[in-house]
Amino acid sequence: MRLIVGNDAGGCEVAASDQIKKPTNLIQWITCSYCRRGSTSSFWKMIIISCWLVIVVTVRQLPFGLNSHSLLLESKSTKKDAQDSNSGIHTNHTKESPWYLLISKNRSIVYVHVGKTGGTTLNGVFRSNCEWYRDGKQGKKCFQSLKKGNHGSLLSQLTKRTIHTAQRNDDWKWIRDNSTTFLFTVRNPIARAVSAFNFDHPTNVPTGNDYWDHLKDIFYGKCFPTVEDLSIILTNKNDTKKVTVQDFVKKGINRTIDCFEVGTKVLEGNGHVLMNGHLSKNYESYTTWTTTRYPDKEVFVIRTEELWKDLEALNHALVVAEENQTDHKNETPSLSFAYTSRTNISHGSETFAVSSGLSKEGRAILCCYLSNENKLFEELVRRAVNLAKLEKEKYLDQLYSDCGIPIEESQQHGGSNTFAWNQWRKTNCPFSY
Repeated sequence: MRLIVGNDAGGCEVAASDQIKKPTNLIQWITCSYCRRGSTSSFWKMIIISCWLVIVVTVRQLPFGLNSHSLLLESKSTKKDAQDSNSGIHTNHTKESPWYLLISKNRSIVYVHVGKTGGTTLNGVFRSNCEWYRDGKQGKKCFQSLKKGNHGSLLSQLTKRTIHTAQRNDDWKWIRDNSTTFLFTVRNPIARAVSAFNFDHPTNVPTGNDYWDHLKDIFYGKCFPTVEDLSIILTNKNDTKKVTVQDFVKKGINRTIDCFEVGTKVLEGNGHVLMNGHLSKNYESYTTWTTTRYPDKEVFVIRTEELWKDLEALNHALVVAEENQTDHKNETPSLSFAYTSRTNISHGSETFAVSSGLSKEGRAILCCYLSNENKLFEELVRRAVNLAKLEKEKYLDQLYSDCGIPIEESQQHGGSNTFAWNQWRKTNCPFSY
């Protein structure tokens, strides 16, 4: 019979005979410091070393960055996937998901402000919008709006530059060397064209410049008083409207203007910029220097029709990703836009004397001439990391509907590929090339 005299630090019972009882669990087995003496001591040392080796190898084989916080984030995101897909944002943070990019790199975002997509409304959100003005009255007004919003959102902090209309030479070098992400505000190209048409109408916005007035009088006064007139004239290039105007430089010399030709060029972005600035600065103008030139940079999209919803969702996802990477001991970026005035800036369009709309037939006609714009718009939407697939399809369906494209036909070109807009234009539009 053995006499038990105590326990050592490792939990092994020490007998008077200097022998030990077998440990009762794995921890005692490994940590027991009072091992058998004599010929068996090396055996126990080997057991201890082997156990520690197993532990070390197991830990080293765990996925990189695995910890309790990331496991918790993964479980939460899994549970909320269904809800997030309905809200339009994809937050399944796995390597197979585009949203994995949110937790894989630091960002320098360029906001690409395509005209008539709600970008001026974001003056109260993005500091880069105010810096774009550089100085002057508009810049001061913008900073006042930003200050009123008391806005410190992470999305605003990460957005370093704004690109709009007149780009500056230093912007392109910075984009090439420093940017990681393009953030676009986008809008259905047909709705954007109608808004741009009304915005530049001389009845709504007098220019005060003789040459500018001369060009606008040709486009609006003599050819297209309303956007519906534009669609009607563009229906048949063989039965077009021709007008006579006096040459601006050579006084007394008259010129004949083909309204069909003028309308086609302006709508497709190839007309005189003073006839309509935002139709000239179209999706092609902005993507040529951004997503086309740098196809590997990621893309975020804010839909004009869902502007505040998309902003909230994107900012929230970025904050969650940021908190998963860094320790915000001193400052936590805002999760919401609660302190921002959610007033959409419309440039006074609600008081425009001319605010023309389009018939169903008119939308289909403009769609034909905007086919390249539709293609670029769709490419941006499909590349957007921050929109769920179903939300993208729903958004694009409205464009297909405006163009008179059956859902069945549009679905044949869905998924990751864009609709065959150029082919559709050749076979479905009421004119030939």
